[in-house]
Amino acid sequence: MQPDLAEFARAEQRKESLMKTNMQASIMRSVSAVALTVVLAAGASAAPLDPAVACGFAKMHAALKASSALNACFRHAIQTGSDPDPACVDAAHATLRTTFAKIDAKGGCSATGDAPSVEPLVDRFAEELAQELNGTCLPAGSPCGNITLCCAGLVCTVTTLGQTPVCG
Repeated sequence: MQPDLAEFARAEQRKESLMKTNMQASIMRSVSAVALTVVLAAGASAAPLDPAVACGFAKMHAALKASSALNACFRHAIQTGSDPDPACVDAAHATLRTTFAKIDAKGGCSATGDAPSVEPLVDRFAEELAQELNGTCLPAGSPCGNITLCCAGLVCTVTTLGQTPVCG
């Protein structure tokens, strides 16, 4: 019995749509939390920053630096017409993990050991920013499945079993 390729494609589209919705909701929660924290911190500017809040800000700063490092990887890939160098991406991830470990070691964090859960958020954020701002998505008919995603409205699907997936 051969699987229904149309159903597989629809399932892939639903999965990508759900991932994008989840990421957007996650980003909005993060932005809201940062804004609330800034407002609360500004109101109590004379008081020292709560250690958990300071830790959160330090980790946000580390995540943004990792996103910037990934941006450099994507920029080089675009300039050379290749996929991002895995060593470059690995170095950005390693720096994020090391920085998070140092922040955790200082104490006061409400959550520790959370680099593995933050890393994919940083990846998706950097990828989606690159696509949105630089037009680095894959057009219809392009082979897909690596770090570069299909353009909006397209899904990476297999049209024939055993063939390379393409954006469509």
